[in-house]
Amino acid sequence: MQSVEVEKLLALAQIHRESGDIDKATSVIESLLKQFPGHPEALFWLSQQTRIQIGSTAFKQLEDWYEKGGARSPDQRSYLWFALARVREDQGRWDEAYELYLNANKERKISLNLFNTDARIYIGQAKLHRALYKKLKRLPTFVFGSDHGRDLVFIVGLPRCGSTLVETILCGYPEVKPLGEINAFREALQETEIISLLEDDATSLNQISKRLDSIDTAYRRKLPCDLGIKVDKTLTNFYFLGLISRIWPAARIIHVQRHPLDQIVSAWRSRFLKGHSYSLELRDLVKVFISYRQLIDFWKIELGPRIYHCKYEQLVTNPKSETSSLAAFCGIPWSEKMLRPQDANRIIKTASFGQVRQPINDRSIGQWKNFSNHLSQYKSELIEAGIDIND
Repeated sequence: MQSVEVEKLLALAQIHRESGDIDKATSVIESLLKQFPGHPEALFWLSQQTRIQIGSTAFKQLEDWYEKGGARSPDQRSYLWFALARVREDQGRWDEAYELYLNANKERKISLNLFNTDARIYIGQAKLHRALYKKLKRLPTFVFGSDHGRDLVFIVGLPRCGSTLVETILCGYPEVKPLGEINAFREALQETEIISLLEDDATSLNQISKRLDSIDTAYRRKLPCDLGIKVDKTLTNFYFLGLISRIWPAARIIHVQRHPLDQIVSAWRSRFLKGHSYSLELRDLVKVFISYRQLIDFWKIELGPRIYHCKYEQLVTNPKSETSSLAAFCGIPWSEKMLRPQDANRIIKTASFGQVRQPINDRSIGQWKNFSNHLSQYKSELIEAGIDIND
């Protein structure tokens, strides 16, 4: 009975959290902690939804666990380490927070029964799609006068880049329909077996062209709506920009990027519900980030103006100019609503549920510097890969 009641309360808090009512979500979690003191997942979500005040009941529960320890599963310890790390950040005890995040990710990796993360898969995908583009390149990326795909916008990048903010800004235009991270394009690729076709040296351009038409049909069949401008925020679609550019000559592609170390540290500090296990190891996260940026640089050369590169820092420090440019790129009218994403009435399931509910601000810029003492090795790796880490 206890586990059933806990799950009900956690689910109720999730509903409130995703719909934007953080106060109600927090009230539910606090109620849960009164009934089940020290519950690891509840403490974790409380730390994500609000600041745990020094001296509060939740603070005492966390500190008590930290001092006394006790038998917990790796998953439970992961929740508690993440929660306590956030508290240490709020206290400005950055070195302690860093060690706590190390422990949190280590326990998370154990709980998932992982010997290695999925970094090799991500890096391998980047190499594969760069190689496959050699054949796609012979097809036109732009068809004069074509409006095929004009109703589609693809937002791509790596997690914690600011993509949810960009998606919510575009929703300021009522005809925009956010699809979230639906993974429909990857599923359409699997159904149509286009990758195998591209890997076959005997495949003709005519065969490829016909198969691309079938991807359009398969993809649209998976969409929850037909009308309006549909925004697909499946970030890993950055692998497939060569295919997207050839399937839909008029589709818009928005790449959202952020200062490399801000993005890397933010992902490392996040406890993703599924996937992205590379984020559990800073060294793997940096390797994946380098691989991703190298592929994006390749697409910049090959696809040029087909991609709009939105820099998070410019967006939050000069929102009127940047939102106007985003709207113009997407072919939609700009409105004042785009400057108030916090007013959007929509469900947000990503780790950005809290930030997007606030007025546009620059508080997330430069947060990596709090952990600067521990990042020298990774800074060097980024610089050696040709990635600019200057402010």
